[in-house]
Amino acid sequence: IVEIARGRIAEAFRYGMLAIKLMQRFNFKMSEARTLLALYSLVMHWKRPFHEGLDAFSRSYQTGIAMGDLEFGFLAAEANITVSFLSGQPLTQVEEDARAMCARMTE
Repeated sequence: IVEIARGRIAEAFRYGMLAIKLMQRFNFKMSEARTLLALYSLVMHWKRPFHEGLDAFSRSYQTGIAMGDLEFGFLAAEANITVSFLSGQPLTQVEEDARAMCARMTE
């Protein structure tokens, strides 16, 4: 995140990819929701198409809920809905996904 603030996008991207590799290698499930949300919200869209974050936001949401990290799980749900809308997904699908996520939040 600091590298993005400095305008060093390539370095931020490299550190982000390293974070994902470390998370997967050591199976850091507890930090997965936070890591994916931060990385795909703040870094990845500078180097990858915006819509590629949808799977990561969905995984972040699911992992956050499963691990009890509700704050970041819900933030990932919001990011997923926003990116779906902004990347041109059909509005009926965006609405359906949003309703499903909101329903799960109230459980």
